[in-house]
Amino acid sequence: MAWTYILRCNDGSFYTGSTDGDLEARVWEHNHDDQFAANFTRRRRPVVLVHAEHFDTVDAAFFREKQIQGWSRRKKLALIEDRSEDLPDLSKPSQGDASTSSATQAGEHAPREGRFDKLSDPVPRGATSCPCPRRRRRARR
Repeated sequence: MAWTYILRCNDGSFYTGSTDGDLEARVWEHNHDDQFAANFTRRRRPVVLVHAEHFDTVDAAFFREKQIQGWSRRKKLALIEDRSEDLPDLSKPSQGDASTSSATQAGEHAPREGRFDKLSDPVPRGATSCPCPRRRRRARR
C-alpha cells in the first residue's frame, strides 16, 4: 500500500509526502519521532493529515507527491477541499504563485531577483561558486 498525503502544520503551511507503509504510523512519526520525521514538520508540530490518496505502487505515489509539490498553495487548498472543478483554472500559471518544494509556506514570498533568476540562465564559464548565496563552493585545485 502506497500513499501520497498532505499535512497541515501548526503554522498553516502544508507538507506533501508519500509513504509505502501505514499512513497513520507515518503521520505519528511526523508528530512524535525526531529520527523519522521530516525536518520541515519537526519544526512545525503538531501536524494534521488533511488529504491522502492511495496508490498501487510506490512509484505512482512518489510521482503524485512530486506533482502536488509543484502546485500553488491555492491549488493544494482546492484539492484538500474537494474542489476538483477549480483545479484546471488553478493550473494556469500566475507570477510568483508556484511552489517547487515539498512544503508550501502560508505566506507568499516574492521571487529572488538577481543575475541568476531563472534555472535556464547559463552559469558563466569558469565560475568557481554556485550563484546561490547560501551554497558557495570553492573550485578544486
